[in-house]
Amino acid sequence: NPPYGERLPLADAPAFYAKIGDALKANWSGHSAWIISSDVDGLKRVGLKTKRRIKCFNGPMECRWMGWDLYQGTGDAPDPSVSKTSKVDEA
Repeated sequence: NPPYGERLPLADAPAFYAKIGDALKANWSGHSAWIISSDVDGLKRVGLKTKRRIKCFNGPMECRWMGWDLYQGTGDAPDPSVSKTSKVDEA
């Protein structure tokens, strides 16, 4: 088995991982996604907030198994299922 990058060469890895992130966010809102890769810098380009990172090995290669909860928007918006309460002044 040839090493990563030789069997399936990737000319522009950062753009590839960014496109994965864009596609996940656009098409899979409400789901979770996981990717295992030895390209840690590429995984950062997915551009989504990571739910979980697991360091692992694929044979002798150190990899990361990363998971994301996928949602629309920025994630900064309040959760509509949480009711708002008024603040009570204490005297």
